[in-house]
Amino acid sequence: MSVDTRGGVGQSIDDVRKERDELQRRIMNPKPIAILLHCPMCNVRHIDEGEFATKPHRTHACQSCGHCWRPAIVDTVGVQFLPGFKNEKGTP
Repeated sequence: MSVDTRGGVGQSIDDVRKERDELQRRIMNPKPIAILLHCPMCNVRHIDEGEFATKPHRTHACQSCGHCWRPAIVDTVGVQFLPGFKNEKGTP
């Protein structure tokens, strides 16, 4: 009896295991998702600074009105620009 080790879509069992291990690593050590945040109560832009700019967290507090909210069920960080879209000097 022969065993098909291709995982159904042409992948070897080693490729499937590597993919599984990578997914498990991401689940166990997720990076916070960079998003543009606005307070749902007062619509003021929320940018995480200092420790909160890199520390994974889900709850955000508006520095204008004090409202606390969770924009997602995963860790997020409020950024001024999305990664890869920062305006260069002299660009409006």
